[in-house]
Amino acid sequence: MEREVAKLVAAGDLDRARRLAEEAVAVREFVEARRKTEGLQPREHSARVSTGPMVDDHRIAISAGRSKQERGKKDPDPFIATLNEAGYSLRSLAPELGIKPATLSAHRKAKNEPNSRPIPRDRAAKIKALTGWPDDARHWPCGFAD
Repeated sequence: MEREVAKLVAAGDLDRARRLAEEAVAVREFVEARRKTEGLQPREHSARVSTGPMVDDHRIAISAGRSKQERGKKDPDPFIATLNEAGYSLRSLAPELGIKPATLSAHRKAKNEPNSRPIPRDRAAKIKALTGWPDDARHWPCGFAD
């Protein structure tokens, strides 16, 4: 709320800024009173990664994520692992097929799952040519669109 108050002050709307600041104080007082009566514990860490008492090593590890090699090894989905071995991800393969990543993901869902979509045989053959993923019915749970 402090940012909003600062924006209002900068815009010259002092009356609204004062009311918003008073509301923020009232909310803080309410939360503190509730914390005391209901035994709520204060948060030890900020909800944002960029602030609070988080150690720099942890921040770096979070921002680094996983490398492509680690994704291929740790991913339990064999389709994604095969894509990664071929140097693709869902997002990088989809444009080469002329579709959106969500469509490619929908092809991999079972028929009883929401948003599932059968795959055209020619698209499955193109995926096989690019990645080596088999183009048979066993490897495409939603089946083929013929």
